[in-house]
Amino acid sequence: MTASKYYAYGILVTMKGSVFTAAPWGHWGSYKALDAVHQLLTSCSSYYLILCSAQPYVVYSINLDYYDNQERGFTIVETLIVLSVTSALFLGAATFISGRQNNTQFQQASREVQSQIQAVMNEVASGQYQTTGSLRCRQTGGGVKLDTVSVGPGTSTQGRNQSCMYLGKVLQFAVHSTDPDPEQFIVYPLAGLSGSDASPVLNLLAARPKVVAPALGADAGNPAMHDTKRLLNGLKVTKMYYRTCDTAACPKVEIGAVGFVSSISSLGSADSSQQVNVVAIPGTSRNQTQQVGAGQINANIAAGVVNPAGGVSICFQSGTNDLFSLVTIGAAGRQSAVDIVTKTVCS
Repeated sequence: MTASKYYAYGILVTMKGSVFTAAPWGHWGSYKALDAVHQLLTSCSSYYLILCSAQPYVVYSINLDYYDNQERGFTIVETLIVLSVTSALFLGAATFISGRQNNTQFQQASREVQSQIQAVMNEVASGQYQTTGSLRCRQTGGGVKLDTVSVGPGTSTQGRNQSCMYLGKVLQFAVHSTDPDPEQFIVYPLAGLSGSDASPVLNLLAARPKVVAPALGADAGNPAMHDTKRLLNGLKVTKMYYRTCDTAACPKVEIGAVGFVSSISSLGSADSSQQVNVVAIPGTSRNQTQQVGAGQINANIAAGVVNPAGGVSICFQSGTNDLFSLVTIGAAGRQSAVDIVTKTVCS
């Protein structure tokens, strides 16, 4: 015999000495059945089960003709209430877990792009550039001409640099492409004139810089040495700008590309570590194709704003929630710094 829930009804018998008192009795409840009591009262009708309460001298005689060993079930309303509450709890837990997962993915994607930007700056500082060996860079008509040299079997002819050199790298963000998801950004090598002892190059304007990539117009035949990268987890650029002063009231100038250029004065030094300048490139814009973006960079980088006091800021929006990360490059005179802050509004 096991403990269970019954609707008990019958006669409540109270014994004091030799006097018995009987009264009708009924109650919903949970009772502990005592096998010992049942065995002692063997004269009891087979329709009765004898249970004992915690009170002394009280014995419950329960008629189980109809409810014998039957547990009370749930009504349809009760079942629906339980299902509704359970569903609400499940949905709440699922939403919470999904939200935490989305936040984690967003943080990882933001840190990844921050790390990629910092890596490009470090490559410029150490003079690391991708090259094919067949690239030729030369000065023509006061400008830079980029092309390739065909290297045939059994020949040792390789690309040559005639009065020009690598100056740095440029990042173009929010590139318009036929495959917009995931969003892309491009890393361009930047070449320019190196000058000579008789005619030294003293600034970026005199270097006549160009990205080593096809661009609209006369530079359509430039060799393609750019590197296309993709933002993770649906990350998208919603705004990119620079400030010429380091205050909140300073106006924002929207751009689509930023350059990292070695200091002209350090390019010819024997020191392998070079100072890197941040160059905001006005005249560039987001959501441009690769060739349009490269053309905008070539046309405007020579007049770029070097080391703007307010730095260059890029707003990245999560693809799964309303969070933003604001990446700021080179603010407050710290050209090599790439800071990141998570926000609910990016402006």
